[in-house]
Amino acid sequence: MTIEERDRRGLALAIEQARIGAKEGGVPIGAALVADDGTMLGAGHNRRVQWNSAIRHGETDALEEAGALPGQRAAQIVTTLRSVMAAA
Repeated sequence: MTIEERDRRGLALAIEQARIGAKEGGVPIGAALVADDGTMLGAGHNRRVQWNSAIRHGETDALEEAGALPGQRAAQIVTTLRSVMAAA
C-alpha cells in the first residue's frame, strides 16, 4: 500500500466518523489512526458535546480505541480538521 493510499483510506474513515458525530448532535470532527502498512488501528469522533468532556476530541477517541491493541506500531493519525499548530 502506498502512502497516498494509506492516507486516503484513513481520511475516508475519519470522514465517516465525523458524520457519525454530527448524527449524534456533536461536533463533526473525525480521526483515524492508520499503521504504516495500512492497517486501521483506531477511529473516533469528537464526543465533547455528547459526553460533556473537555478532552474527548476525535484524535483522543481514536487513540483510546487503538490503545486497547497489544504492542506498538508506527502509525499516522488522519483528521478531518487540522489544528492551528499543525497548519503553521
